[in-house]
Amino acid sequence: MNDFISRLKKSVEDSYDSLRMNAGSIKDVAEEFSKIAKLKFELYQLDGVREKKLTLLGKSVYPFLLENNLDGLKEHETLPVLLDEIKNHSNQIELIQHAIKDISQKGPKPITGEDKQNIRIEIDALEKQIEARLNDLKAVKEALKD
Repeated sequence: MNDFISRLKKSVEDSYDSLRMNAGSIKDVAEEFSKIAKLKFELYQLDGVREKKLTLLGKSVYPFLLENNLDGLKEHETLPVLLDEIKNHSNQIELIQHAIKDISQKGPKPITGEDKQNIRIEIDALEKQIEARLNDLKAVKEALKD
């Protein structure tokens, strides 16, 4: 019976270790998704602000164009500031798009032949552990019948 308890304890410890490793990788993936979501939200906000600035630019320029008053446009005080803000927002949007692309490309690396072999070895070891646990559970079940 002590042998059974020690094997059961070992199997629980092994399960805990594998769960902990999987939780770490899930945490990393979740952090990447979180970063991408935050960046996309920021991108959405910047795009909205840029669109408002473009609309304001159109409203500022349109009256001068209707009157064919290009000299008035040259003397317009806020036009250069507005253009600089639009360029700044466009640059920020481009930087965020590059950051999203970089995070997305860091995703899972391609599996090599050596990785496949290591995975097969791990699968075989897990299958043996599962079979051993099933045998232990069958033994406990038989012991309880008596």
